[in-house]
Amino acid sequence: MAKVILDTQILLFSLSEPSRLSNSQKETFLNPDFQFYIHPISYWEIQIKYDLRKLVLPKEPEIFLPPLIESSGFFIDEFRVSSVFYLNKLPAIHKDPFDRLLIAHCLDTNAMLMSADSILRKYPIRCIE
Repeated sequence: MAKVILDTQILLFSLSEPSRLSNSQKETFLNPDFQFYIHPISYWEIQIKYDLRKLVLPKEPEIFLPPLIESSGFFIDEFRVSSVFYLNKLPAIHKDPFDRLLIAHCLDTNAMLMSADSILRKYPIRCIE
């Protein structure tokens, strides 16, 4: 079964606004050959953006997210220190530290990344847009 890491934006869209997903993303979610994972860095990104008022949610993240994630069937991936050390191998194409860690994690674990960010295709990872 292929492992797919969800970009934070895709995670939020899949949980609360699935109409914002691309057709390819919707089809991938229906494919039983894939397992979907949330990287712990996404929780951090959501909390930071919520605290900075850059992300609007119906409730605080600690109230809003757990029941949705529990019912989603997504798995919570482990935070691997080895993934952090992949960061120095990445070209400086993308500056977002959250996305860079997701890319490094995909390289470290041979996972695919589902993201709407087209710049991520410039990295040597398999990306579902």
